[in-house]
Formats: sequence, C-alpha cells, structure tokens
Amino acid sequence: MFFVAESGFKPHAAFKTSHIETAQSLVANGLGVTLAPNMVKRDKDPGVIYLSLQSAPSRTLVFVFLKNRYVSLTAQAFMELSRESVKQTFDQEE
Repeated sequence: MFFVAESGFKPHAAFKTSHIETAQSLVANGLGVTLAPNMVKRDKDPGVIYLSLQSAPSRTLVFVFLKNRYVSLTAQAFMELSRESVKQTFDQEE
C-alpha cells in the first residue's frame, strides 16, 4: 500500500498472511483488522463488521473488525489514513 509508506505511517503487524481466510479468522478472534475484497465477505462471523471503502479500484476493499470490541487508536488511524489517501489519489486522477 503505497499511501501508507508515503505518509510515514508504520503499522505494527503482529501477524501477516497472504490467505484471506486466515486474515478473517484472525479478525474474528479479536486479533486485529484487515483489508479484504468485498467478494470474500463472510456472514458466519457474528460481530465482525465490514466497512466499505468507496473508491474507484476494481475491487471493493473493507476494514474488518469485531463489533463491540476495542479498536486501537493505531488501527483507527490506519483506517482513517487509508480512506483519506484513497480519496485523494482518485480525486487527483479526475
């Protein structure tokens, strides 16, 4: 994610995976947030929230986290920074 590096934001990643199912399971177990394509959205995890990022990419990206669970300030900042960066990137292209 180029906009994260360019902004100087360095998220702390305790777990890394290239498998979306693993990433969603980590979220469902309260171990973080992730970006996921809308097409892999699961309804079987009660309390997990999918937020859409409204942008022009060919995929719809969402942040996933547990409902009624603490979302760290770092995670909140990452989500806000991501939303702003995506919006700025695509606004500049028009």
